[in-house]
Amino acid sequence: MTSAVSCADAELVAAGVEFRILRDLYVKARRLSEPCDYITDAMDPVFNLIMALPATTINGLAVKADIVRHYYEKGFDDSFDANASWDDLGAVRALVEAVSAFAGR
Repeated sequence: MTSAVSCADAELVAAGVEFRILRDLYVKARRLSEPCDYITDAMDPVFNLIMALPATTINGLAVKADIVRHYYEKGFDDSFDANASWDDLGAVRALVEAVSAFAGR
C-alpha cells in the first residue's frame, strides 16, 4: 500500500480497524452467551462514521464491504448455498467477496 493510498482513506481505514476489534468482541461474547449490548452500543457510532465517509481507495471500499459482511451475516455463514438461484443476498455476497479479494483480504 502506498502512502498516497493510505492517506486518502486513513480515517475510514482506522474506523474499519476499530470496527473489526469491536466485531471480534461481539462474536466472542455471543459465542459465550454473554450480554452484547455494550458492544453493539460502541459499534453504532463507528458504523455511522464508516457509512458517512466516502471510500476513495480499494482499502476504504473494503472497510465498507466488511460492514456489509457483518450486517448480512446470514449471507456469509455456512448455510449459504452458492449454487442457489441468484438473489439479492447472493449478489451482495458476490460483491463483498470480490471487493475483499481485490483488496487482498
